[in-house]
Amino acid sequence: MFDQLGYFAPVPWEEALKEFCQRTQGTKINWWLTGSCAACVRGIKMNPHDVDIMTDSRSIEEITDVFSDCLIEPIVDTNGWLTKDFGVIFLHARIDIASDPQDILDIPEPVDCGPYAKQNLETIEWNGYEIKVPPLELQINVNKRRKRMDRVKLIEDFMNK
Repeated sequence: MFDQLGYFAPVPWEEALKEFCQRTQGTKINWWLTGSCAACVRGIKMNPHDVDIMTDSRSIEEITDVFSDCLIEPIVDTNGWLTKDFGVIFLHARIDIASDPQDILDIPEPVDCGPYAKQNLETIEWNGYEIKVPPLELQINVNKRRKRMDRVKLIEDFMNK
């Protein structure tokens, strides 16, 4: 785990996401994928260092139960940070869990993990799973904000194909 976080070992994000999908099938957990993995499942080549999952706060208890064997940071109320709740699972790779994105995330423009994204999700098929992801335009916004122009170019090139 620490080798992955320090970029000393590859991050098996696909394996982590597959198992996350398997474990949540048949549950009432409402979730969506964001961050670089949301671009990767569309076929955009990036090198994620974790899996970013957004959910509703009403799913937190069930997520805690389903993933009790691999929670490394309990999912707790953030007291008004950027999301209502935040915690971390380690399941082959780090999986960040956040709930109920706050409006501040979408200022000055909507990003891939904010309330606007939550209201405009798209569903794609990946390895036999239906996964909700934000529109690519929002991933461009967040990567511009974070000055990750290499990722902006990858997304724009993908969109222009």
